[in-house]
Amino acid sequence: MIPPPDENEFLRYCGSLLLGLAADKAITRILTLLGRSHRADRAWLIRYNHDFTHLWNTHEWTRGETSKHITELQGVPVEIGAWLHEKLLKDEPVFIEDTKRMPRRAKALQSEFTRQRIRSLLSVPVFYKGRLMLQLGYDSTTANADWSDADVDLLRQVGRLFALRLLANPDPPSFQPDDEVQDSAPIHLQESPKIPAESNYPHHRGRRLQPHAFFELPFSL
Repeated sequence: MIPPPDENEFLRYCGSLLLGLAADKAITRILTLLGRSHRADRAWLIRYNHDFTHLWNTHEWTRGETSKHITELQGVPVEIGAWLHEKLLKDEPVFIEDTKRMPRRAKALQSEFTRQRIRSLLSVPVFYKGRLMLQLGYDSTTANADWSDADVDLLRQVGRLFALRLLANPDPPSFQPDDEVQDSAPIHLQESPKIPAESNYPHHRGRRLQPHAFFELPFSL
């Protein structure tokens, strides 16, 4: 399976998957493509309930022998990620270059990352009707990662598409592995210039991207 070579075409391709396949299968395929392209060891999607009290890891892709944790992260109280949510609730992505250097008040979250052997993490918030409803991101378990500004921007736009597809259904979707996607499948998204981890992507604050401009969906925000 070879997606189109540039990001706009890739978003159209994502749209065609989300419209043409069951949501779980389409999202799993898209996470697979993104994770491979952006040098992640895990790519995942988290969903919150409407009252923002609990979260579910609804979809997960892993590279090679990387451990899977999707079945463990179901109905987890959001308090465990309070430090992370401080920025996510402001619509700011979070890039942790080295999980060993997290602040003391994030000790419980750091312990969970250590258990999952996460060395670097990227988390991008996805809002729907003014609420934080999804979290889309990557883990690196083999090295400290250096994901770029363009990687973050693409995740934001794909996350927006996921929200449009999923949130017409009020119940969290079940996870269904997609056996059709093989780990050797190539991808040709363009590589993007790298930016320093300490920048925290400040220029993304408050942005509202409009990926649905690339194709039409049968519902809207």
